[in-house]
Amino acid sequence: MASAYRQGFINNLLNPKGSLFTSVFTQVITPDMSLTQMALLIVVMMTVSAMFWVIFVQTLHLPAVRAGVSGWRAAINRVFWGCA
Repeated sequence: MASAYRQGFINNLLNPKGSLFTSVFTQVITPDMSLTQMALLIVVMMTVSAMFWVIFVQTLHLPAVRAGVSGWRAAINRVFWGCA
């Protein structure tokens, strides 16, 4: 179980989305924004991010995509896990 948490932690540290999200977020929020505008912006950004992942995962479940990805499974495992 600790290994899964460590892997998730390292994944999040190396993931550029967090810094990208923060940089975009700080560019669009200004000190003169109202609390309502800021809350709406946060909700919209989180919704867009969540919907991206939902659509991505649903796309991976399509038979054509699964068939295409399964051919690459051994190569993906070698690259990311060091095993065949």
